[in-house]
Amino acid sequence: MNNANINIVSAAQTSDYSLKIEFDDGAVQTVDFGPFLKRSHHPA
Repeated sequence: MNNANINIVSAAQTSDYSLKIEFDDGAVQTVDFGPFLKRSHHPA
């Protein structure tokens, strides 16, 4: 079993609900949390 960790190097807000996340393996991903937050049943 591979227990390698991938760590976040940096994160920057790109819009109201989106983050651009850079990982220590060189990968960069923009994640839009808007759909998740809008479906949430909890108002906070």
